[in-house]
Amino acid sequence: MNEQAVFQVVGYKNTGKTTLICRLIARLAEKGLRVGTVKHDAHQFEVDQPGRDTWKHREAGAQAVAISSASRTAFIEERSTSLEDLLRKFHNIDIVLVEGFKFEKYAKIVILKSEEHLELLHSTKNIKGMVSWFAMESLNSQIPADIPCFRIEDEDAILELILHHTNLK
Repeated sequence: MNEQAVFQVVGYKNTGKTTLICRLIARLAEKGLRVGTVKHDAHQFEVDQPGRDTWKHREAGAQAVAISSASRTAFIEERSTSLEDLLRKFHNIDIVLVEGFKFEKYAKIVILKSEEHLELLHSTKNIKGMVSWFAMESLNSQIPADIPCFRIEDEDAILELILHHTNLK
């Protein structure tokens, strides 16, 4: 496997994970880094368009379908894949940002949109930072002292945290 850095962004549904990751991708790419992403989806998702050839192949019973052009390749399997196996597929990538997979081992930031989400700080491991949509001052006793806290709009500090923990500075 290529020795790329891996950093997770986790939180509950509709907390801004995708928006933050898209902003981080752009910032990392500006620094000349090659960025990959993995997104966990808790629901059945469809990447293929109904009626298209690869969709027809899967509907006919193919357990794996690949499509390739001069500039893009996609591989679809009818099975779940572990994060470790997905990461093995990345080549020539400096950092992989992972959206979701809350309970995996990699360094991560946790996004909290409301105070009800605080329990995620206690059920998740290897937290390097917390990103919040709400004022945290009244909650200091509920936030572990060793977890740095950021506001959702503080992308510079969040980026610096990621670069520091992935040794990409």
